[in-house]
Amino acid sequence: MMKHLVTILYAIVAYVPVISSFASFHQRTHVAFHTKHSLPKAVTFQLWSTPESSSKSTTITKTAEEPDNKPPEWIQERNRLSNKLLERCRDVGQIGTKTSDESRNAMRELSNQLMKYSDDDPAFVQLTQEHELLYSESPGGSSGAIGPFVGQVTQNFVNEVDFVNGVSLGPLNIQLMAERDILDSGRIKVEFRETVVKFLGLELVRKETNGKGVWEQLFVGIVPGLESKDERILLRVMLTPSLFIIQQKL
Repeated sequence: MMKHLVTILYAIVAYVPVISSFASFHQRTHVAFHTKHSLPKAVTFQLWSTPESSSKSTTITKTAEEPDNKPPEWIQERNRLSNKLLERCRDVGQIGTKTSDESRNAMRELSNQLMKYSDDDPAFVQLTQEHELLYSESPGGSSGAIGPFVGQVTQNFVNEVDFVNGVSLGPLNIQLMAERDILDSGRIKVEFRETVVKFLGLELVRKETNGKGVWEQLFVGIVPGLESKDERILLRVMLTPSLFIIQQKL
């Protein structure tokens, strides 16, 4: 029994580069999505920034704040759209590939509408402690899909550079150690370093992991949560190039 279990775990480790990469791709990627200033057509996102923008990369961040200085109508519309997006995440579940094309298109359309209500310079918003995945359009395991099972996906931010992507399924825990670097006001470069697999808290595997990518920030901001009228969350919507929706309970 134990021999079979170890075999399964090693098979999962071989699958880790797919499971753990929130943004793992190596070429120019074409993404059908709206930008703030474009018509609804295919948009090209470049994995690496130009040398000029790369030289300006930094880890200086700012704290997300309630948009109290905005007009009431602006805040109401922001909250309405974010609430609608959160409700749809709850209804369809975290694995977007298991939903219909109609549902996926609706998620993208809501995300597109929410973009203009993001905090300014969303890549510079400070990220701390634990964040949880609400929805992923990725066909890989970064959505939490492990075979027929669905694991809980989290991000834990250790400091302004280091963070850990985690997938937990019962006693099984897979951790991907990574680093991030702000490229500009809307993009964060990520590089993966190491993968650790634990079972019942016992470390089974630790291995070097290579992978790079860019988070394209569509929306980052504090909005009302769904659990109570007083709940506030930090909502993050980004492309990797797959659509990801992530929350941190405040």
